[in-house]
Amino acid sequence: MKIYCFTESTSFTGGRLILFGHVNALAERGHEVTIWLTGGGSVDWMNVRVPVRDLDAPGYAGLPMADICLFERRRFGRPLCKTRRGIPVHLCQGFEGVDVDVRLDRLAAAPVGRFNIGKRWNLWRRRRAIDRDYSLSTVKIVVQEHLRDLLRRRYRQPVYLVPNGLPDGVFTPGDGSDREKRTVLVVGPTDVRCKRVADALEAARLVKQRFEVRLVRISQHPMTDAERQLGVTDEYHHLLSPAEMAQQYRRATALVFPSDETEGFGLPMLEAMACGTPVVASDIAAARAFSPAGNHAYFAPVGRPALLANALAALLESESEQERLRRRGVDVAAHYTRERSHDAMERTLKEIASVRLLAAA
Repeated sequence: MKIYCFTESTSFTGGRLILFGHVNALAERGHEVTIWLTGGGSVDWMNVRVPVRDLDAPGYAGLPMADICLFERRRFGRPLCKTRRGIPVHLCQGFEGVDVDVRLDRLAAAPVGRFNIGKRWNLWRRRRAIDRDYSLSTVKIVVQEHLRDLLRRRYRQPVYLVPNGLPDGVFTPGDGSDREKRTVLVVGPTDVRCKRVADALEAARLVKQRFEVRLVRISQHPMTDAERQLGVTDEYHHLLSPAEMAQQYRRATALVFPSDETEGFGLPMLEAMACGTPVVASDIAAARAFSPAGNHAYFAPVGRPALLANALAALLESESEQERLRRRGVDVAAHYTRERSHDAMERTLKEIASVRLLAAA
């Protein structure tokens, strides 16, 4: 197959890590793959082994024909549907409409005022724009079952499932010798709303009032002045390699994963479990989806740092629960291999292409 991959830039995000991993795997399997960028740049944090081209946004119609046009942001859907250079396939690793719905519900319960009405109007407009883009005749691929069910219900369209996976031999539990006592890890940028890193920082501050805890932070960005002024973070790393990430997971007593329902998968949570690191997570569908029984992590309501702190403190004080979650996490993560994920992506794209060919015949 001839496959185009469209993305805004090559700066690091967890979503692009997954996307470029699929790109490399498809190329290794003999498919002709090209990355098209609207923001320019080069992939200097990952060994991408396919051509990378700059895309002139008004010039989509000048692109050569392809079988599949795979994109990661909804803004690509409309021009790709219009120019018809290949089957437009949206890799959805989260759904931004969830955040808008939650904020609208919160405002609906608040007293009516000019500020309230203005915010509601802006959110209504954003929700309409999201719904228009997702209602386009693009094919959707999602990374977790709850996203598949949500998009099917909301847009009455077929949705394919391609779960993410981890590389062999990288995220492993080791022998336990690296594990440090009461070292808490928080992964993610503070400036991405759905990650809710501020909740984790506040939870860590509250736990530190009870007993000694070391907070380690990892992000793709350097530490912000706001986080530095909080004085909660004891150690900070940014742009670590997968092997370096695994090392940090293995030394941590627990990972705090505070994302809200906009989160589509939860890669740091999966990586931590694979390394035998217990997780305290917000109670969201993406975190629950790893094991519907819910016995793979401690959970706390979204946006409640005090309850998140209580769950973290309870875990840190129970060595037996830490050991149980280490074993359970490794078992759960074992089902998410990168090879299985790449197999599913190739199989899904072939099916999408064949279904469209049959429909056109």
